[in-house]
Amino acid sequence: MAFDQADGIQFVKTEFRCPALAAPHIPLTCPLQAKGQLVSAIMKKNLMENVVPVLVELKHLLAACKSPLTGMLMAALRAMLKDFKAEVEDILAVDKQLAKELLYDMQQAEQEVRARAICSVIDGTLSLQF
Repeated sequence: MAFDQADGIQFVKTEFRCPALAAPHIPLTCPLQAKGQLVSAIMKKNLMENVVPVLVELKHLLAACKSPLTGMLMAALRAMLKDFKAEVEDILAVDKQLAKELLYDMQQAEQEVRARAICSVIDGTLSLQF
């Protein structure tokens, strides 16, 4: 534990290790940051272990039936994994093709948002919609 002092405020630096979640050691400067990182790590672990395998299997079933619900499922997966965009390939290690599809769809959605923003600026109606 180390102590820093800036502008008369004393900060305590600690290191957080969570062996149960296999999280790397994370330097922290406040308890709220620790709470946020812990919640994020737990949410990611739950997503990887419980939610994603079920949704991947459901996607395969819907695709085999050529169901129109496949598109909605893909949209739901994109929405759930948008915060973990850098780790999509790790999270979806069981289905590399699905990971590639989701990353491509996320990139297309970002480009569409940028194009809409540019068009709205050109039209003079600065209204960003997400």
